[in-house]
Amino acid sequence: ANGLASFEALFAAGDAGLVDGHQERSVSRVELRAAGGEPVVIYLKRRWGRAAGRSWTDLLRLKWPACATTREWSNLQRLAAAGIPVADPVAWGRAAGPEGPRTLLAVREVRGLSLASWLDRLTSGGAEPGSHSVAQVAAAVGKAVRRLHDAGYSFPDLYAKHVFLEDAGGEAPRVVLIDVSRLRRYTPRRGAADLAALHATTQVPPVRKEDRLLVLRV
Repeated sequence: ANGLASFEALFAAGDAGLVDGHQERSVSRVELRAAGGEPVVIYLKRRWGRAAGRSWTDLLRLKWPACATTREWSNLQRLAAAGIPVADPVAWGRAAGPEGPRTLLAVREVRGLSLASWLDRLTSGGAEPGSHSVAQVAAAVGKAVRRLHDAGYSFPDLYAKHVFLEDAGGEAPRVVLIDVSRLRRYTPRRGAADLAALHATTQVPPVRKEDRLLVLRV
């Protein structure tokens, strides 16, 4: 569909709509049309060179070496199967050539704000954006983290920018995780580190200490 049925075509589509770029990886926002004509937005994560190679440090963890794209695709499947909302995976691929390996991962755009953006609006506007209070958001995020840990997973990149809030039409938003290439088996110490990462990225003036502690009490 949209002329992007091949790896090369989809990889090339990432040249437009860049939202983040590094030496050997990039993220692009690509607008498409579904079969019925309705707009569909995907985020395309591309890697090349060493960034697309296998991580041989996996051997130190007694795991078969895998590239970050393969890991993220697998992690999206695992979390979804465990009932944990994540960005909806669309496609992934890997190709090798004279200039080295290339990989891509496409996920559907999450409808909502990241927790980081939500907090930025809260800080700049002086009022709570949307229909949810700080306490409701804190409780929803806390429940999502609890479900993640209860399912046996730790997410070391549990930063506010990787936590999205979708309006579910009720008192609490639906919490969705993105960028889950790094996922570990849960231990109490790793769970505490997850919460420390979240705590460090939500320390903005309108959010009280009591609200951040609410995440821990759920």
